Amino acid sequence: MRDITIIIPTYNEEKILRKNLLEIYNGISKKFPGRCMFVIVDSNSTDKTPVISREFARKHKDVSYINVNCDGKGGKIIYTALRSNTPYAGWIDSDIPLKMEEYYRLMDNVICKNADIAIASRYAEGAKIKRHVMRLLLSKLYHNLVRALFLISATDSSCGAKFWNMKITKNVWPSVKGQKWFFDTELVYYSVKKGYRLVEVPVTFRDRNDSRFNVLKEGFKVGLEVLNFRLRTLFGK
Repeated sequence: MRDITIIIPTYNEEKILRKNLLEIYNGISKKFPGRCMFVIVDSNSTDKTPVISREFARKHKDVSYINVNCDGKGGKIIYTALRSNTPYAGWIDSDIPLKMEEYYRLMDNVICKNADIAIASRYAEGAKIKRHVMRLLLSKLYHNLVRALFLISATDSSCGAKFWNMKITKNVWPSVKGQKWFFDTELVYYSVKKGYRLVEVPVTFRDRNDSRFNVLKEGFKVGLEVLNFRLRTLFGK
């Protein structure tokens, strides 16, 4: 019985996609044999990402590929998460922002240890992180701001690996509205606010040299999203 959905969001990742899909698929399938279905989720990539993804899906009967016409990572993950009907689901970014063994720990915390949602953390005790100084400072500033504004204890709400159960799918994901970078902070906030058990798993993280995230430009946009979401929570929207 396939009771786990693994979502793999991707966008213009032709250089690393084939290798990383194989690593994710082989690793999780071996750890949880016969239990998983995988969904590769694209959003109008302009390189060979769709070709590679479709080819991979044709070769593996438990893998599907979909393209979601949206502007941002959040939109395609929300779309897919809301349509998952397995008892457990999660996502891992196609650039694999942690060791696969660490992702298995996220899965184990929900499947075997009664957590409702498990999130990867670059800043929890025991995590190992190698980042450019400016990115590290801004990231820590962002997460400290989130913790102060929304009164949540999670040290890292935006690392690209999370895993949850059906209660989160049904009762938390419908509240998440952010289409780009802020959506996973909303996911953490609403999970905590609604009283679900959240566990952080410390991970090993290293910045990609070719990351397309413009620190100043996108950081400003995320800052506006934080303020907008704060206003929404204050006025109960």
